[in-house]
Amino acid sequence: MARNAERQMAMLNRWDAMKKSILQPNRGRRPKLASECDVLDDAKFWRNQVVREMSRKIAEIQNAGLGESRIRDLNDEINKLLREKGHWERRIKELGGAEMKLPTGTQSAQLLGAELAGGDGYKYFGAAKDLPGVRELFANQEPAQQARRTRKELRKNLGPDYYGWRDEEDGLLLLAEQAKEMEQRDKAEKEWRETQSKRQREQGGGMEDIPSSSSAAATGREGGGEEENFRAYVAVPDRQAIEAIMLKKEKEKAMASLAVVEKYQSRGMQREEEDSLELVGKKRGRDD
Repeated sequence: MARNAERQMAMLNRWDAMKKSILQPNRGRRPKLASECDVLDDAKFWRNQVVREMSRKIAEIQNAGLGESRIRDLNDEINKLLREKGHWERRIKELGGAEMKLPTGTQSAQLLGAELAGGDGYKYFGAAKDLPGVRELFANQEPAQQARRTRKELRKNLGPDYYGWRDEEDGLLLLAEQAKEMEQRDKAEKEWRETQSKRQREQGGGMEDIPSSSSAAATGREGGGEEENFRAYVAVPDRQAIEAIMLKKEKEKAMASLAVVEKYQSRGMQREEEDSLELVGKKRGRDD
């Protein structure tokens, strides 16, 4: 079965190739100059043909065992096809076609090859980068500067620590902030006292020394007995009181559920009584 399917596919491929050869116009040989082509479809066809040839040669030049002369010839041919591809792309745009963009990603770096810094656009592909003299040129040139990252890339790996959302989790930082706050408060209080004393001297009156907050706290600690100690006493229930409260809550809950049950039972009993009276009345009427 497999051989029959393969034969059918081979016949189908030959028929498809024959159909394309009949339907496609005979374009002849590719023009040497892209400006000689005035048809957009022809320009796209010749551009695709150049790309196929260039891809085949790039795949061939990856083999380092071809020899130095063959590798150099292939590299020259690839550069020539690369320039010709650019001519056809410009011609396609002139004829009203879409702009042919280069592939992106790591594949484009392999297809476009490597170019020396300050060169004239000549590129080296595959094994041509390791030719004698070329390897030294790539090793001696300065590394290319990295492109500046965008604002989106810079903010990509920012976490909550960058914005200070976890600063309060550090106890040492809180202690440092408290110490700095006390220092700033004492400094502001000292400046205020100096300003007030200077104003009083200008007005001609005296000014009693006002104890600062830190000195007042120190005096209170030293005096000990003079400072009043305030205590708040809260009545805490004992175990028996807690059990009594819980028992009362359980009783109230049971009484509420019992009332609901009695309510529905009373309604049911009333309905049964009404039904029984109705049946008794009907029976007496029949007897009469």
